[in-house]
Amino acid sequence: IQLCGSGAGCVVNSLSATQLLYTGSSAAIEIMNGATEYVVENLRINGSSQTGAYGIRIGTSAGLESIGRLSNIVIINVATAGLWLEAVLISQFDNITVRGSGGKGVFIDGNSGYDTSCIFNNLRISNSGSIGLHIQGGKHFTFNGGAIEGSVNEGVKIDGAAATKAKFIQTWFEDNQHTGGQYQFVINESNSYISLDGVEFNSPAVEGGGTNKQLNATCSQLHLNQ
Repeated sequence: IQLCGSGAGCVVNSLSATQLLYTGSSAAIEIMNGATEYVVENLRINGSSQTGAYGIRIGTSAGLESIGRLSNIVIINVATAGLWLEAVLISQFDNITVRGSGGKGVFIDGNSGYDTSCIFNNLRISNSGSIGLHIQGGKHFTFNGGAIEGSVNEGVKIDGAAATKAKFIQTWFEDNQHTGGQYQFVINESNSYISLDGVEFNSPAVEGGGTNKQLNATCSQLHLNQ
């Protein structure tokens, strides 16, 4: 499904109890070319044992940023990223679940600074094949609640060169880096401003012994309120 536009509203609405079984090589849903006021809600995307490349991809290039809302979306078993944001402005994401992605759970590709002012309420990512949530640049992200668990690599990794500003509020992290005994949350962007407010880390023993470490930060400013 492709939603393309230049100023027109794009709506996929009220698909309650509907499942999209996807086996293609691109994305099950692509929202691109400056689609504004898009709404996608009440939808389950099944990548059919990781065959499909992406669940949902939003935005493709600078100057054509998309604005809108996703809500009550479940994305399972896609090959690479469940949700890929590449050029998104002032958008809201409510009750998004990404489970069993072969690669990243959610990838925010904002290295050119074109992902800004997005709010995620109750984002749940589990059992990703690499990083749970990868933020590579962009500005003004807020993550309220939710959980990131069972990622093979970091639960959250923030890097790139776009002075990322992000706030995590009461988010739960558990058993990320579960095979390597490394850090669950990694910030490796010297110009970034990150706030962690009431987040919780659970660090059980990893496979082969040892314990997950929680946070490794290289940034301009880190605010911790536990």
